[in-house]
Amino acid sequence: MREHFGELRGLVEQVPSTSAFENILYFINAHASPEHRTQVEGTWMPYLADKLSAWPDATRLCPKPLLEEYESADAVWCPLVRALDFEGEKLAKMRTARILDAHHMTDVTHVDLRSTYIKWDQLNDIAAASPFGAVKHLCFRKGTKGPDLQALGNFFASPMLAATSSLSFAGWRNISAGVYDVLLEHFPVEHLRRLDVSGPKILSAKRLAAL
Repeated sequence: MREHFGELRGLVEQVPSTSAFENILYFINAHASPEHRTQVEGTWMPYLADKLSAWPDATRLCPKPLLEEYESADAVWCPLVRALDFEGEKLAKMRTARILDAHHMTDVTHVDLRSTYIKWDQLNDIAAASPFGAVKHLCFRKGTKGPDLQALGNFFASPMLAATSSLSFAGWRNISAGVYDVLLEHFPVEHLRRLDVSGPKILSAKRLAAL
C-alpha cells in the first residue's frame, strides 16, 4: 500500500475542485478492499482529513454515482464529504428513511435539492430530523403548483438551516407570493449574505421591492 499512498498524496496536491475530490474518492474505493480497510482507516483517513480541511466545502462534493453508498455509510471515505447534490434525484420513502437514520451527515454544509422528487410529508420528516447538520449553502426548488406552505415553513425553520448564509432558488419558475411570505416568516433571513433568484419570472419587481 506504500506506493498507493504516494499516488494518493499526488491526488491531494491537486488544485481543489469537485473533480479532484471525485478522483480521491474513487481512488480510495479502488484500494480499500476488506483486507486493507483497517490500514486505510488508520493511515489514509487521518491524512486526508488534515489535508482536505483546507479545501472549500463546496469542492468536497459526493459524486452522484456514489450517493447511495454515502447515504448507507458503507464507504470508508464518508467522513470526508461536505457537499451533497440531490438535483433531479428521487428521494422515495425508503431512501428518505435511510437519510433520516444517518448519523454521518452532520458535517455536510452544502445541499442541493433543486427539482428533487420528494413528497411534502418526507420533506417534513427531513426538516424535523435535520440530518445534514449546519447547512451554509442551500439550493432548493420545488414545484409551486398547490404548495404545502406549512411543510415549506417547517423546512425553512428546520435547525439545519438556522445559520444558512447562501440560499438559491435558481431556475424556479413563477414562485408564488406565498412562498416568499413563508420564507420571510420562517427562514432566519438575518444570516443570509447571498440570495439567488435567477430564472424566468422567478421574482417580480413588486415582490423584489417588498423583500
